[in-house]
Amino acid sequence: YIIAFCLGFLSAVAQGGITSSTSNGPLISFAESLRARGINTSEPSLLAALHNTDPEIRSLAALKLAEDHDTEAISAIKDALLIEPNAESRIGIASALWGLDVPEGIRSLRAMCSDKSLSIDTIVKVVQTLGRANEPSSDCAERVLDFASSHKDSESRSRIVAVFGDVYGWAQRDQATRIELELQAFLLDSDASVRLQAG
Repeated sequence: YIIAFCLGFLSAVAQGGITSSTSNGPLISFAESLRARGINTSEPSLLAALHNTDPEIRSLAALKLAEDHDTEAISAIKDALLIEPNAESRIGIASALWGLDVPEGIRSLRAMCSDKSLSIDTIVKVVQTLGRANEPSSDCAERVLDFASSHKDSESRSRIVAVFGDVYGWAQRDQATRIELELQAFLLDSDASVRLQAG
């Protein structure tokens, strides 16, 4: 759910306006999402919300501060990113920094690709976030390729096939070749949805 907000945020920033989308519903603003959770959207409330016990609220607060172009909050958002234990919230908070033109946001996302403790689903979300920011995701290529080579079942393939395009454009030559080979194998998968996504 947090990632849907981040992806909506990045997409909206690129298009000149900021709203968030959920995979199950209409566009809703960060402010509406926060208010629905009982969080006021004044700057002091948002800064306090960066330390809320709910990781989604922490992420939404950072994104709302970025939406407000609150450059005075950059230091607090950076601090929140440094201590954020939840991977999906880290993606949101890093996206907020990116939205404020702070390089640590993209650096944090790229660093997540090297974190072996993160699931492949989180890595996929990082790749998608970097792709929407038009930033290189080559740091994630090895994780995606390692997963593809060790997980040959249709369910696993369906989890990663969508990001091969994002990774391919930034991949090193040998990685690009490996992606092409994996996609050829995906085209022969027994699951039609995997074949369609790979095509």
